Amino acid sequence: MGAHCSLALRKRGDGVVGIDSFNSYYDPSLKKARRTLLGSHGVFVVEGDINDGRLLAKLFDVVPFTHVIHLAAQAGVRYAMENPAAYVHSNVVGLVSLLKACKDADP
Repeated sequence: MGAHCSLALRKRGDGVVGIDSFNSYYDPSLKKARRTLLGSHGVFVVEGDINDGRLLAKLFDVVPFTHVIHLAAQAGVRYAMENPAAYVHSNVVGLVSLLKACKDADP
């Protein structure tokens, strides 16, 4: 979700939309509390996955993005060793999905 980055961008006056899958790698209740905090500061957080091409296409159709900051990742080296497919799906395929959405957007 990039809560600190999102708050800093809002503080400087930028509009911010975040995407988070709210998976269980970190406590989802902590993430939802952060979403509430961010919402109170004008940050809109979408529950979804950056691998969801339809969701990304819809967001890019609705929101006139000027910049994209990619902070989504499956953290943890140990997790990557135990679950390499999930790690690649989140960190590599997710990046490619987001880059494709950026490329396909009509600025």
